[in-house]
Amino acid sequence: PSAAFPGVDHDYWVYVPAQYDGKTEVSLMIFNDGATYLQADGYYRAVNVLDNLIYRRELPLMIAAFIDPGKFRADGKSNRQPEYDPVTDHYSHVIVDELLPKLYAEYRISHEPDRHGIGGWSSGAIAAFTVAWERPEQFRKVLSGIGTYVDLAGGHVYPEKVMTSDRKPLRIFMIDGRNDNRGLNADGAYDATRDWFYQNVRLKDALVAKGYDVN
Repeated sequence: PSAAFPGVDHDYWVYVPAQYDGKTEVSLMIFNDGATYLQADGYYRAVNVLDNLIYRRELPLMIAAFIDPGKFRADGKSNRQPEYDPVTDHYSHVIVDELLPKLYAEYRISHEPDRHGIGGWSSGAIAAFTVAWERPEQFRKVLSGIGTYVDLAGGHVYPEKVMTSDRKPLRIFMIDGRNDNRGLNADGAYDATRDWFYQNVRLKDALVAKGYDVN
């Protein structure tokens, strides 16, 4: 149950690597839209990826938590867009104040923010970026796939926010492509604030100009 979004519950799953012994502090990775990453025959197959990269020591030993968008208890409807797309701190409370305490209670996870990452795809990507942006004392690594930095709920303002704010201690990996949604309305008119690729490039350029560690 969520206090940040009353009446809403969040499902989550936890990946524990075979090498975890409960004695040494490990790193942490959070994935928004968590169930998508766990599908054994899906696009991501994150458990396989984590198993292999940790085994090969290409990733540090880490716990991973996969959290789904909230669902309303009353009718089961998803609360994904109100949680993920707004440029506010509301969703960060779900991650930092509701999920993290449960993970800390059950696993020996480092409290160092440089050892905490959060990632997602589409609206889950802007949600990950926003959590780190709002709470850099907790998360300093962001994985952003085709981020929805467009005007669904004001996300297109991030380049200006980045340029006018003090630089935060964040590292960001971004991916998008020119075949993403290019901001054409139903009547064929172009809307730059709804052009996913363009807005991802704008944010990337702002981060680079501000001196962020961004790939």
